Amino acid sequence: MSLSSRLAVVLLLIALPGAAMAQATVGNIGPGNASAFGNINDVQSLLAPADAATLTEVSLGMAHPTSAQNYTVSIHRDNAGSPGPAVATSGTFTTTTAVINYGVQVYTLSTPLTVTPNERLYIQVNAPANTAWWAVTNDYYPDGGLIENGTSRPEYDAYFLAQFTTIPTPVPTLTEWAMILFGLGLAGGAVLMIQRRRLTV
Repeated sequence: MSLSSRLAVVLLLIALPGAAMAQATVGNIGPGNASAFGNINDVQSLLAPADAATLTEVSLGMAHPTSAQNYTVSIHRDNAGSPGPAVATSGTFTTTTAVINYGVQVYTLSTPLTVTPNERLYIQVNAPANTAWWAVTNDYYPDGGLIENGTSRPEYDAYFLAQFTTIPTPVPTLTEWAMILFGLGLAGGAVLMIQRRRLTV
């Protein structure tokens, strides 16, 4: 490929519009100690970020009182201020850590859940009473709170981390200038080709 052809390809790529895909997280989590542990199908409410597109992953701080226990995780949309029917449900998890410590366990959605910006969502841990415990601490997350046994407990939050993809943001391009340079590059390449042909005649 000639130099002029390479230049034309580069300029054409510059001229094409682009978009940047990013990720955003809400919540707080990290292995360690908790001030309390919730159980009996505890729920944590949260808000999707203002530029959220899909929910892809949820991490939870989980523990058990004496021996390993099974539980599932479900995601719910808002229904008049309360969790609606589950829109995503995990397979079975088994706790790996005993209180007062907790372990981080990750639920990756098999199909990313499409959400709207600032949508109210709920994460629910489903387990028999006094088995799998969700680590809880004092209120640290301003956009949600704990729901324990159906009772709102805004003074507490569970340890969680929700990961979202965000709406692609168009990348600014120099489209007009690139097209001008593209045209100049083609014209320059044509002139060089004509000159070479004349020299070889």
